[in-house]
Order: sequence, then structure tokens, then C-alpha cells
Amino acid sequence: MTLTRKALEEMGLTEEQITRLLEEETQTAKEAAARAYFESKGITGDNVNIAMRCSVAELAALELDGENIKDTAALDALIAGVCAPLV
Repeated sequence: MTLTRKALEEMGLTEEQITRLLEEETQTAKEAAARAYFESKGITGDNVNIAMRCSVAELAALELDGENIKDTAALDALIAGVCAPLV
């Protein structure tokens, strides 16, 4: 479910609550996109969880276009480097 600021305001939430909820939704979307990307590159099962833990900074910097990652260069570098044994 995609939350909108307007819908949250109509629910009577404070600005702090709205900001927190939108940030949580953004983080969840980034994690889902990164997980799907890692799996598409052959990192599966417990290894995808390890890759997710190794990519905290990269996840924070991810930019999404809808559900897709705009630029996968940082994740590709992780897969080729630190995460290579996980593939």
C-alpha cells in the first residue's frame, strides 16, 4: 500500500508521525527492490539476508523509480566484490 502525505494528513496524524511512516515505507520499498535485485543475480536463501546486511549504506543511497532501482552500480560493485562468494 502506498501512503500519501495527503491521506495521512486527513487521518489527523502529526507531521512527525507522517514523516516517520513515509520514511518507513521508503525503506521497505528499497529493501524489497534490493532483495529482488540480489535474487535476480543468483544470491538466494540465507545468502540474500547476508547481502542485505552488507549493503546498509548502499540501501540508504538507493533511488527508486517506482519499484525499480534507478542505478544498480553500487549493488553491482558489492556483488562483484564483498558479496561475490554468496553468488
